[in-house]
Amino acid sequence: MWSSDSITRVFTRWDIDVPTLLRMMKAALPATIALAMYQSDLVAQEYATMAYLMPVSAMFSRCSAPRGKYFHFLIQGLVLVCFGAASSLLMVYCCVKARKHTSGPLPAGISTAEILSVPYNTAASVVAAVWLFFQTYIVSTLRGEDPQLGIPVQMHCMLFFVAATEAPDFVTISDGFALVKRLLLAMLTGMALATVTHTLIFPDTCRDAVFDVMGEYIRALQHTLRVHESYFQSMERLDMFVRVQTRNPTEEKRLYRAKADAVKNAARRVSQIHASLTNELPYAKREIAYGKPGVSEFGMIFKQLRATMVPIVGLSTVVDVFDRVMEWNNWIKPVEEGGVDPKDDAVHARMVHDWNAIMASTHDHFAQIIDVMHDGLEHVAYQLILFKRKKHGVEKDVEAASSHASPGEEGFAQYLEAKCEDFYKARLVTLREWCEQKGIELPEDYFYCPRADQPIQLPENVPGALPRDRTERQLYILLYVEHMLYSSSLAILDFVRFADQRVASGKYSHSRLIVPGSKQFRKWIESLYRNQENENAGEDVYRRRVILDLGEAYHRRKDPEHLPPENILQSMGEWLRVVPSFLRSSRSLYGFRVACAATSIGVIAYIESSHAFFVRQRLVWAMVMQTISMGPTAGQTVLNFALRSSGTVIGMIGAMVVWYIPVGHIAGVVVLFFIWTTGMWWIPLKRAVLQQAGIVSLLTIIIIIASEMEVAKLGEHAVEAGGQPYYPTYLLAVYRLAVVLGGVVVAFIWTIFPYPISDHSVLRRNLGASLYLLAKYYSLTHETLIARARGDEGDMTLKSSAGRRLEKARHKAYANQSMAINGLRSYADSIKWEIQVGGRFPRDQYERIIDCMQNIMNYINLAEYASKTFSSSLSLHTPYNDPSKQSEWYTDFTKLITQTHITSHQITSILALLSASIMNAQPLPPYLQVPSPDAFSERLKEVDKDILNICHAAEPGYAAFSVLHLASEDKELMVWWDRSVRDLVGELDFSFHVISRLSEKEVEKRIA
Repeated sequence: MWSSDSITRVFTRWDIDVPTLLRMMKAALPATIALAMYQSDLVAQEYATMAYLMPVSAMFSRCSAPRGKYFHFLIQGLVLVCFGAASSLLMVYCCVKARKHTSGPLPAGISTAEILSVPYNTAASVVAAVWLFFQTYIVSTLRGEDPQLGIPVQMHCMLFFVAATEAPDFVTISDGFALVKRLLLAMLTGMALATVTHTLIFPDTCRDAVFDVMGEYIRALQHTLRVHESYFQSMERLDMFVRVQTRNPTEEKRLYRAKADAVKNAARRVSQIHASLTNELPYAKREIAYGKPGVSEFGMIFKQLRATMVPIVGLSTVVDVFDRVMEWNNWIKPVEEGGVDPKDDAVHARMVHDWNAIMASTHDHFAQIIDVMHDGLEHVAYQLILFKRKKHGVEKDVEAASSHASPGEEGFAQYLEAKCEDFYKARLVTLREWCEQKGIELPEDYFYCPRADQPIQLPENVPGALPRDRTERQLYILLYVEHMLYSSSLAILDFVRFADQRVASGKYSHSRLIVPGSKQFRKWIESLYRNQENENAGEDVYRRRVILDLGEAYHRRKDPEHLPPENILQSMGEWLRVVPSFLRSSRSLYGFRVACAATSIGVIAYIESSHAFFVRQRLVWAMVMQTISMGPTAGQTVLNFALRSSGTVIGMIGAMVVWYIPVGHIAGVVVLFFIWTTGMWWIPLKRAVLQQAGIVSLLTIIIIIASEMEVAKLGEHAVEAGGQPYYPTYLLAVYRLAVVLGGVVVAFIWTIFPYPISDHSVLRRNLGASLYLLAKYYSLTHETLIARARGDEGDMTLKSSAGRRLEKARHKAYANQSMAINGLRSYADSIKWEIQVGGRFPRDQYERIIDCMQNIMNYINLAEYASKTFSSSLSLHTPYNDPSKQSEWYTDFTKLITQTHITSHQITSILALLSASIMNAQPLPPYLQVPSPDAFSERLKEVDKDILNICHAAEPGYAAFSVLHLASEDKELMVWWDRSVRDLVGELDFSFHVISRLSEKEVEKRIA
């Protein structure tokens, strides 16, 4: 027997906790109840041989989903299943009438009770085939338009396919209607069992799921802080200028790269959780529940999480900054490829020495502020009931309470604020030490009372020291790191105050009934039939000019082939144009392929010589599996083929185990079925990548066990009357395996025929679309930054103000871009499963471009966040950042920013050009110019040479400038990006260069 420790280790290894185990049991329960119900004589008499659809429908209903999601998909499933039943009735009517008009009366002695006893009729078969094709085309096109309709469409197809393949055999309309009624009742019964199980057994809500994700979000932020702390400490003794790929890495290089990669992975994990929370939040807002926080609380908490995430994730770009330094110094290339060996470079040794000394001097206050930020996030989680409070067994020292407060205690906000002030003072100490290392002597109160007539000049080319430009960049990086840590602490302080204020308001003191408002209800109704992800984010909000003169990007896109309609006739023509546009769309093409695949199997049922074989072997399940298996691209279909094939084999083995261990005794079969399916639900719930294998395995075992239980209950004769011969379990399992695999093979064939829709082309087009979305986000951030510097944001409490409109559009663009990047990574991962013909796909280049896109988005976030310093309404007010006490330098600096245009409009144009080139596979135009990364600071110096002098380093705006300066390094990434895209699509360059000339002797020799 296994000990409790062994079981605990197994559960921990497979990521199974108590909530997960309960969800697995809950998911397996409806299908088990459906099989047990069938042992009732009343149920068996009512559903006859269609009872197997009850457990199948119950399984597809996914009763383990949270309440909001479950009822969302339940309504969609009910609508499509009822639509399938109504279509089936009309199809049966057409088939019966076609038989009646093309054939005489039935010969005497024929019983219509047995389905295969009715003579074959060509007209009825043709009518059913036409219905099958067009019905499959319609619902599959809907599925291509909105992927969330996948399961409802599959349930619709199960009902309609059974009706479509048996409709030609009906002689009377009443017989056909009776079949459709049994099919509909079986499907609805399964869905009802799932609904009752979902409601009564371990009920959970989307609110609970969102709270879990928020708790995971905070833990990910805490982990990111700890990873940064470890990274900064490694820089005290290690060489941070290490190539990403080194042939013979030393232990020191491996250690640094591991620390750097850990920072990037932690930041990427936070971004993924942010995108996941963005998807889950609408369901929680639209849910009727009994709890503490209201609907508006979720939006406010999410806003605070995003404000905290930006500086913490932005801090991870310091790794990329040091990689850029290696590129500037040509240290990233191997020596044999023209690179500089760092070992022989005196500049490299000096830079490593300086950074080791700098990070060693910042060790204490970096560690202190990271510790207190970690505690601040813990306090927020305690106050918002995201974490369970820790039990303190030791009584707290009253005297120590005045100087230290633990998370969750009163007065923690004041303690955190004091620590933030201490860190700010320590920043100036570090800056003073840095000046002393550079040989600059300063008065004691210099940074608090800067003297405009005594600006500090950095040393020029001191022997043994770094050149002036490198020293200046070193200062910017140091200020950047300290400012991002300080900004992170202020963001967490603001989060702590928010959490304390919500608790003090009584929102978390008692539970109450939460009912969404009319706005959320309207959005929920729209989400049932509209794919929110495909909408142009923010487009519908900005179509009218209310107060502002908005740019064209806020309005509907223009059509280069049609002017806006000017009369009723032209408006009607616009509606007519929707039809051809829809028919030539990619979703229509996907629906056409699925319909062709389904008809290629269904045609077996409509040919006289093969009709009986189709019915006896239940090839309808090949059609169902084909519909489930057809993905939009070839790469996904290859992956799905491997997953579903393995899942079918596992399901066949499971069916034999479940049936033969109890020797066919129904009670034992039901118990073992519940245990087996409980274990199989682990795959869909915990391993989303392997979800297809788990679903198909469950479907296979349900079909086999349900068929055997039908025979055990009704008898062999009753089953054979429906046209299906009896097989023992070991044969039935193999036959069902062959049928399911046949459907998967047909799906694969029709995905690559007549031409494959490869993941290559989808990845390329999606990458181009993401680049365009990034250009939109960049432009929104640029306009936000200029508006803040000019003071044109307006009142941020008004929805009609410029700042609020820009904020809403910017947040939507960021959310869409985050989800787009996650989708691109998913497509890039599925490339490995695609069968490649011809040259190798440049997957590495695409992945580097995606990573570069993520870095640029982080830089844009940093620029937007740093620009809050220039906004009196958004800047975090501290004793050192009081808008009422702005210095003359600060006012001059903001004015100069508006004059020099901190980011160039060229970046937006370049991103749009790169997007168009990748989407259309067209070469780039020649002579594409990317602005210099140092253009911003150089322009400021041209206007006022002392505006960026180090004497102003204590100014809040100066530290913000360091962030903006390093954020402008995205232009350096743009150069690399432009080169990478040019390597992919080429360049429209007809110039030529003479590489070498032949001598006269060589010319004469060749002529001879």
